[in-house]
Amino acid sequence: MDFFSGKTNRYAQLILDLAKTQITRTKKKDDKELILKQIYSNVLLDRDGPRSLGPRELNYAELFAAKLFRSFSEIVTSYRAIQNFIVYLNVFPFKKKVSQYDYLKYHIENYLQELYIFRLRLESYLNVVEKLYKKSPRIGTQVSETIDKLRLLVANFFGHYKMVRGRHVHKFRYTDRDIDRLALFDTLSASQDKEFVTKLQVFYKIAYEDISRKWKRKILEDIRAIHALNESYFDSLYKVTTKNGDLVYPLEK
Repeated sequence: MDFFSGKTNRYAQLILDLAKTQITRTKKKDDKELILKQIYSNVLLDRDGPRSLGPRELNYAELFAAKLFRSFSEIVTSYRAIQNFIVYLNVFPFKKKVSQYDYLKYHIENYLQELYIFRLRLESYLNVVEKLYKKSPRIGTQVSETIDKLRLLVANFFGHYKMVRGRHVHKFRYTDRDIDRLALFDTLSASQDKEFVTKLQVFYKIAYEDISRKWKRKILEDIRAIHALNESYFDSLYKVTTKNGDLVYPLEK
């Protein structure tokens, strides 16, 4: 499911328009807007030259756009990384050196880590939005109330998904019943008894394909659920930070 679809896309386009405005605005050669355009060009085209302005060099609108876009871009990147694991599990590209067990375990661990990162980025974005609108004379209170509800939504969502355990990656290797089965197959395959190994490989292949299919189904289910979460999350932000389809800036009265 594409990130830029449904209710999520409505909010996404607001943020993309903010970034586009900063990239395309130009005046005279010594104007800061031209410098900003050059900075974006340097980053996008990997050119030498300045790649950022300090916060003190940005005006209110520029700083607002930069903070919203940077954090939003991280969410998009993380979501797409989660989707990529379906591709990884559909193809085993190695014939030697990397075992099927190592390959699958590596991607499961990284998938769990990416889910963990995605959760952190959703929570971080709420902090960014709340801080930007905290003193807004117009909608500050409404934004804070919405943020509180969304924090609970995110916590409940990932609390339900027991697979989201970032601590596994930080403290010890991920393991479960299926992974342990493959680990045993992988270890026994080192036996010098060729007949035994040949028979073992048949069951190893069946187990790997079964476990791999199980994880692909789980990831697809997760992606569908995350897409629904995104819809609620960004639709709520859209409703509270816009009026008649236009973004409301915090300092507007």
